[in-house]
Amino acid sequence: MAKKKMVTTGHWLDHRRIKKDKTFPIKIRITYERQNRFVDSGYSANEEDYERICKGKQLPRRLDSVYKDLNKQVTRAGEVGNGLKTFSWDQFKKKYYKSQSAQPGNLIYVLSEYERILRLEGRIGSADTYKSTIQSLVNYLQDRGTKDPFSLGFDSCTVDFLKNYQRWLTTPRKGKKAKTLTSVGYHMRNIRRGWNIGIRKYEVNSDTYPFGVDKYAIPHPIGNKRFLGEHDLNKIFSYTPEDDREEFYYDMWILSFLLAGINMRDLCQLKYRNIIVQDSEEGEQFKMIKYTRAKTARTRKDSGEIRIPLEGANRTAVERVIRKWWNGEDGKPDDYVLPILKKRLDPERITALVKQFTKMVNKNMATIAGNLKLNSKPTTYVARHSFASMMLIKGYGSDMIRTLLGHSTVQTTETYLAGFPDEVVGKAMESIIPDNS
Repeated sequence: MAKKKMVTTGHWLDHRRIKKDKTFPIKIRITYERQNRFVDSGYSANEEDYERICKGKQLPRRLDSVYKDLNKQVTRAGEVGNGLKTFSWDQFKKKYYKSQSAQPGNLIYVLSEYERILRLEGRIGSADTYKSTIQSLVNYLQDRGTKDPFSLGFDSCTVDFLKNYQRWLTTPRKGKKAKTLTSVGYHMRNIRRGWNIGIRKYEVNSDTYPFGVDKYAIPHPIGNKRFLGEHDLNKIFSYTPEDDREEFYYDMWILSFLLAGINMRDLCQLKYRNIIVQDSEEGEQFKMIKYTRAKTARTRKDSGEIRIPLEGANRTAVERVIRKWWNGEDGKPDDYVLPILKKRLDPERITALVKQFTKMVNKNMATIAGNLKLNSKPTTYVARHSFASMMLIKGYGSDMIRTLLGHSTVQTTETYLAGFPDEVVGKAMESIIPDNS
């Protein structure tokens, strides 16, 4: 009796395709009769991290979880392949994907798996958006009376389904406000990502893909952006905080504005190596702040490094705030500058601390807005938009604003600035009036 030929399995770093974050996909390798086939594991890594995963010793938490899950996938692939009476690649794929989920064509399952992978990679903010989308879809299916609201087949996610889902989101319900088109947009982009993963990883039929020309169009609302005009900004910059606590959060808002509207997470994660200094007659002076946005560090082919040269009054103000609150002059290059985060925190904890910090900045700035009788609350989001709008008002072009905000394209910046501030329009209208009128 002929001995049954066995399937062997492993994982492999696919150097054929480099991703935007400069990592390579990790594939599950299936070998039968000296022929290799590969299925996507859902993970990617650079060469250094992959080498550590292969060794499997003294791994940090983010890599240890990947190491364990890869081993499970490799084992499962071997069990499926060797469990077939007669091996064929088509039968293997069908059974392998079925072993991953009772419903391999379930969009909610695919979104849940992607959320899990994002958490393993430490991308907590992104993971939370997918969690929100999953819950929103489940709520919608429950409202429709679906027997199993956690099951949504790709074949059921049609153009009409998405249009009805958008209508449901934007309609007020008992105890629920209508969602804005901005919220609709991020849910739909997550669903689109789920579709793309399903097509690539689970061989979902792309013929029924509901997005694109003459299909469902994701809304891209262009509304009035919240920002502070020059008069209100002058009020804030002239304000004297009432106590040390208010002063700290006030200074953090000011620092965010001065550093080109830096995101709160990036502000919290500034390290001493991000501050470039130069010698002067008065001692060391700050010359530049250089950092990479946490939001785009994994998704851009280039480094996405933002460089903020410091000159004159801006340097004086930035240096004053940082030196007032920093962790001391003798910090090591990888120490955090500001007293918000500590070393060796996991991504979940960092996200929680940044959220709490942002909440406290907004709370204290709301109090200050009341004291100054401002018409709008100067949130951290408003600080970023106010910086961009003031650059536009002062006559600087979209390309410079794009560079300072860290946007990958000018188109992103133009969308960000869409809807010229009334102040800009007013000055333009005034400038066309003849001098003798």
